[in-house]
This record gives sequence, structure tokens and C-alpha cells, in this order.
Amino acid sequence: HKKAGELVSRGKIHADMTQAQPAGSYGWILDVTKKVYIVLILLTMGFMLPHNLADLYRKAVSGWPRPFGISTDPKERGWHSHPAEERMTLNERYQHALLLITFIGLAYTGFGHRYPDSLFNTVFFAGTEGGALRTLLHRVLAALFMALAVYHAVWLVGLRKGRERLLALLPGLNDVRDFFHLQKYNIFHNGEPPAFGHYTYMEKIEYWALIWGSVVMAVTGCVVWFRELSLQYLPKWLIDLCLLIHFMEAILACISILVWHFYWTVFDPAVYPMNWAWLTGKVARPENDTSKHVG
Repeated sequence: HKKAGELVSRGKIHADMTQAQPAGSYGWILDVTKKVYIVLILLTMGFMLPHNLADLYRKAVSGWPRPFGISTDPKERGWHSHPAEERMTLNERYQHALLLITFIGLAYTGFGHRYPDSLFNTVFFAGTEGGALRTLLHRVLAALFMALAVYHAVWLVGLRKGRERLLALLPGLNDVRDFFHLQKYNIFHNGEPPAFGHYTYMEKIEYWALIWGSVVMAVTGCVVWFRELSLQYLPKWLIDLCLLIHFMEAILACISILVWHFYWTVFDPAVYPMNWAWLTGKVARPENDTSKHVG
């Protein structure tokens, strides 16, 4: 690297950022960061899995599934159907579609770069030419992802509907109360489920995790993407740290989508085979169903 600066020359070149580093220099920073992410992933799964299993358990003992998720007896547990409500505008559905495409594409090409000899990578990106194509596709998708993030930020503050959504998504004490209320209902069969607003705390958790993860992935990814600039001004340990965070954050994001988002939008008995709001913009749910606002 002709433009590499003096700070880079002080670091160990071609170090594997996912392996334990030797003592001295900056190895302990990578080690600590990796361990922190492992703990974070375990804690995240330790929250998500029991939470969703409790919801599934409650619906199982309550007689789910029902036709279209609605009780055949209107008096049973006070559940009854109501007209479809708008969950996502056409603009939001376009944003969601682009997010879906870019997220899946980035995950596939990103893990393909980390594991180039794996079967899932060699199916489409085998050899040197395949690797170059994978890198190009990853960068194009990254540019689209970041453009979407900028557009979404402008939409949130610049349009009335966006500002309404932002205010509705802000966390509050009511979300804490709803969490404990729902656990009492799911685990102890006590009372009725909470009356959620337009967004449940489940959606708020996922949304703000997405915002945080997007910022982290964009910043760390750009350090690698614009490596000539990074090599001139950043120390080697910081570049390695960004690579490690980018990789570990990708693992955390993919696991969270599979365990959290897929449950509430696909595998939740109340919406199975899926919540159609991302396509139709509307959803009809039992009035007191705990999943009625998830989409």
C-alpha cells in the first residue's frame, strides 16, 4: 500500500482479527472487543429466545392456532375481529423492500468474503472473478443501504408522516410497563394482554437496534472501503478494530433478525404464514391479540 502512513507500519500486518492476539501493542483491544460482542450476543439471545418462547407457550395453551388467528367464539377470552388498519404506507413499504434486499445481499456477500471457500459462497462467487464480483456487489449494496439510511433520516424529520412515526417509536415508561404486563399474561396466565399503541415495545427494540447497527456497520465498513484514506490517517489497531466490529455486528444483526423479526412477522401463530402488512400495508388482527401491532 503505497499511501500507508507511519501509524499503519507500527501495527502487525495481516493479523486475524477474530483470533486471540498476542500480548503487547493493541492485541488486548481486539481481544476485549471480541469477548464483549460474544457476551452481547449471548445476552441478546438470552432475552429474545425466552421472551418469544413465553409468547408461543401462551398461545399454545390458549388454543392457537385459530382460523385466521381469530377465535371462533366471540365471547372466548374477549377476542373479536376488527377492520383492517393501515400499518405501513406505500413509502414505508418501498423503504422496507429496499432494506430487505440490501440487508440480505450484504449478509450473503459479507459472509462470503469472510468464508470464501464455503459452499454458499462458491455457488455464485467461485474463483478470482467471482470474488471480484462479490466485492463489487457488496459495495453497491452498501451504497444503496447508506442512501436508504440518509433518505429515511430525512423522511423522519422532513415529512409529517415520518415525524408521526418517529414520535410513535420513541421509547417510554409505558413500554416498560407493557413488557412486565405481557410477561405476567404469558407466563402466569394473569389478566389480559396490554393495550399497545401503534408500535409495541417489540417493534421499538428492533427499530432502534436497526438504527444503531446501521450506523456501526456504515462507519466501520467505510473504513475498509476507503482503505487508501484509512491507511494514511488511522493507526493499524483502529483499522483492525473496525474490521472486527463489522464482522461481529453482522453476526449479531443476522441472529436478531432470525430470532426476533422472523418470529413476530412469520412464525408467530397470530400472523403465520406471515404478516402481510409489508406487501398490502394493512393488517386485521384480533382486537386483544398481543401481536396485532407487530409488522
